[in-house]
Amino acid sequence: MKFKSLLYLFLLLSASCSSVSQEKSKPVLLKIEVHLSAYGVESDHIPSIRGIVDFEADSSFFQRSFYNPALKASTYSLSKAERDSLHKMINQADFTKLKLVYKNNTSDQPTSTITFTWKDRQLKIEDYGLKGAPVLEEIYRLIYK
Repeated sequence: MKFKSLLYLFLLLSASCSSVSQEKSKPVLLKIEVHLSAYGVESDHIPSIRGIVDFEADSSFFQRSFYNPALKASTYSLSKAERDSLHKMINQADFTKLKLVYKNNTSDQPTSTITFTWKDRQLKIEDYGLKGAPVLEEIYRLIYK
C-alpha cells in the first residue's frame, strides 16, 4: 500500500512539473524592428518608416521621413495600450504558417521588412505591397502611422 501511495504521489508531481515547464517554454518576444520603404512608390506623400518596439524595456521609437524634401521628417512612439495589443497579437500568431517573403504583382508598392526577435530565435519577413498575411496587415495598421 505504501508503495502504491508513493507511486501515485510521484506520478502526480511529475505531471504537475511537466505542465509548469511547458508554460515556461513559451517563446519570449523581446523586440520587433521595422522598416517601411517607400522607395520607388509613385507618391511623395508616403513615408519611409524605421523603428523598434522593445518589449523588454516596454518602449518604442519610430522615425518617419519623406522623399519630398518639403515634407518634414518626424518621430513617434506607440502608446502602452498599442504596445500591449501588438505584443498580444504577435504572441497569438502562428508564425509557422507565414512565408518569409510576400510579393504583390503590382509595381511601385511600398515594402515592409519586419524582424521579430525572441529569446531563442529571430525571424525576418519581407512584404512587398503590404498585402501579406492578415496578422501582418494588423501589425502595419498599428505601427505605420
